[in-house]
Amino acid sequence: MPLTLKVNAFSSDQRDGQRASFFATSEINRRDFGINAGGVALSDKSSISLEIQAVLHN
Repeated sequence: MPLTLKVNAFSSDQRDGQRASFFATSEINRRDFGINAGGVALSDKSSISLEIQAVLHN
């Protein structure tokens, strides 16, 4: 279940730090983890989305 990563931007912030932002997505199958819906109509697949910001301070 690899993540698909997209780099959004690299920039400087107000405190002279360097900022990077990323967006990552993936999809998992709940049955791979032994999760059974117990007869409820749920999709086997779930989407995962991450929005990440990182700051490097000098």
